[in-house]
Amino acid sequence: DAPIVADPLPKFTLTAAQKKRAELMKKRGEIRIGMPRVLNMYSMTPLFTGYFASLGVKAENLVYSDYTSEQLYKEGAKRGAIDPCFPAKIGISHVYNLIQEKHKKKPLNVIFFPMYDVLTSPLVNLQGTNACPTVTATPETVKAAFTKENDVFGENNIKYIDPVLNFKDRKLFAFQMLSVFQPVLSVTH
Repeated sequence: DAPIVADPLPKFTLTAAQKKRAELMKKRGEIRIGMPRVLNMYSMTPLFTGYFASLGVKAENLVYSDYTSEQLYKEGAKRGAIDPCFPAKIGISHVYNLIQEKHKKKPLNVIFFPMYDVLTSPLVNLQGTNACPTVTATPETVKAAFTKENDVFGENNIKYIDPVLNFKDRKLFAFQMLSVFQPVLSVTH
């Protein structure tokens, strides 16, 4: 139940830039965003759900990959990454599931799989709260797996968004999200 904070549609659109922005704003309610149900997405999903809802993206258009299972892993692992870390390795299978299962049923516009750098913590006097480097880089590994031989995202008309996010610095986080979603959702600051 996040309140909508997005700008209302402009009354007048005179310039090409204003017309383009108004068009993107109209599409916000219909944009479909796929998110892999893996790694830190579990703990951060409420934040992203509220963020997108407050911009006018409908809750039913936030699409999550299926839960991790042996079948999900086997279907997506063919693109494979040689990685000893199963949580990082399973990221490819979750994105595969979004493309091959969810997108085929009803097309996705975006797959959002952010890289988590600095996390928040209730603990005090810490030297740092950085995420595991392997986990942080998993979205880049996934992108490479789907673009090395051919651009699977482009072929399916899906924009893959994998920004580095800092959860400890709220202003930086807001800037990072604005930077990647401004061209997609036409948000302003």
